[in-house]
Parts: sequence; C-alpha cells; structure tokens
Amino acid sequence: MELNYWLLSQGIRIDFSDKILGFDCGGQQLVSEVAFPVKNAGDDIQFVEDIMREVIEKKGIPAPCPIEQRWTSGSSSAMSPVGPAAGPKEGLFSWVGIIMYLPTDNPRQRQAINDSFEEYKRMCSSTVWDRYMAREHWAKINDGVRLKQLYDMEGFARTLHQFDPSGMFAGNRFRKILETDAQ
Repeated sequence: MELNYWLLSQGIRIDFSDKILGFDCGGQQLVSEVAFPVKNAGDDIQFVEDIMREVIEKKGIPAPCPIEQRWTSGSSSAMSPVGPAAGPKEGLFSWVGIIMYLPTDNPRQRQAINDSFEEYKRMCSSTVWDRYMAREHWAKINDGVRLKQLYDMEGFARTLHQFDPSGMFAGNRFRKILETDAQ
C-alpha cells in the first residue's frame, strides 16, 4: 500500500512554494527530527546509512519509508537545532526525520506503536545521533531532562514570558517543563 502511494506520487510539479511544500503525510504519525553539522563530504549520506544498518536492519525495527533528509545553513536562533550551540552559522547542516505511522485508533495498539517509536529514537540516539553531534528539534523531544541538556530552557522561559505573558502559545507539556525550571 505504501509503495503504491509513493509510485502514484511521482512526477514533476511546478507551482508556487505554498502549493508544492504542502503534502499528504500518509496519515497520523510519530516524528522525530535531528540536525547535525556536515563536517566532511559524505557525512550526511553516511548518517542515514548508519541508521539503516546499525538500527533498522541490525535491531529489526519496522521503520517505514521514507527517512526524510534535507540541508540548511546554520541559524542565529538559540532554540534551533542548528543554532549557535551547534556550530557556525555559515556551516552546512543536514536534517533527518524518522517516523512511525499510527494506522489504528485502538488505544492499546497506539501505545505499543508509541513505545516502539520511543525505543527506535533511543537506539538512534545511542548508536548514531551522538556520534554525529545530532541535535533533536526541541518540539520533538518528550523528555524534559534531554530538552534541558540540549537547549537553554531558562533563556527560552524568559523570552516566552516577555512575548507571551499569558502563556497562550505554550502547550501543557511544555509548561510543565518550564515550571520545573522556575522551581
């Protein structure tokens, strides 16, 4: 079924960017995205090959296609995975996203898929991500401890309070993480 979807999605489209960049993701899914500095030619492709070989194939993870990969320069934003803590703004960074689909509404099955995805992320982190200095996107991190290790949450909380004093743009999970910093 997935193969048919991608075969039918092939081709060339020319249009305005807001019409091209929006696409059907194939249903609900769990997503994690990391970015890392590309220090040597080929590191970006090797990263994905390492995930395929060392995690998906070796551990037998039923990881669906595609593994998304894109490239950008760095950023001056402290909350960006390619921000100042990741390396020079002029550097090349590769972004890689991993997914697992949630094809069912059954709560028990969804929890099992979620648990499998968290294990998939943990294995990627311990075997590949750390080796390439990959930083997970802050909005994809469910673990407050890891979030605080990678990002300046105190600085973010100050900025959030300055520009969003009523807390309209922070979700419940994020509020809980920020509240533990204030204590």
